[in-house]
Amino acid sequence: MSGEAVTVDVLVVPNASSTHVVGRHGDRIRLRVSASPEDGKANRAVEKLLADVTGAELAEIVSGASSRTKTLRLWGVTVQDVCESLLES
Repeated sequence: MSGEAVTVDVLVVPNASSTHVVGRHGDRIRLRVSASPEDGKANRAVEKLLADVTGAELAEIVSGASSRTKTLRLWGVTVQDVCESLLES
């Protein structure tokens, strides 16, 4: 895993009909995940979605695991990579 990491603040809507990046919501990125919040399923879906969309080697929730507002750390990507990939989605 590379030493670079980017922090991203998100707002998550669990139990959605599909999993995707919606766009900006204030100073956060709004995400919809089809997984339910039970047993950490939505959290794992959020981590997978952001890793897939940004190309990060690893995405991990560092704050807000039990909240709709979360902070994630994405490893192996630059700020520019993250901004471009999330705003294109």
